[in-house]
Amino acid sequence: MTRETMKSEIEKRLNDRSWDRMIADSVTERVNKRHEKESFFSMVGSLAVAAVSVIVFIFFPVNTEKNSILTASSYSSSDILSTGYGSSDETLSSEMDLIINEAYPMR
Repeated sequence: MTRETMKSEIEKRLNDRSWDRMIADSVTERVNKRHEKESFFSMVGSLAVAAVSVIVFIFFPVNTEKNSILTASSYSSSDILSTGYGSSDETLSSEMDLIINEAYPMR
């Protein structure tokens, strides 16, 4: 292309509104595609996090403190109550201390 041809093409495009519209449409299209990709990947990421959370909570249930203390304790309620409150309060107190000391680290 010669210089004159180049100048005339530039002038033609500067004065043509359809050229402006075409450029604006292509820029808008690129921006919209980028936003669609970003929203798609963020949606997929959110779904992946939700799926992992559901799987973790289904296959690895949370062990409650109450259940772990009851299963870990070597004392039963009948053992504690059989000592009696009136006769040997000191024995009951020492057994309760043992249970508390055993359960405390599990918290």
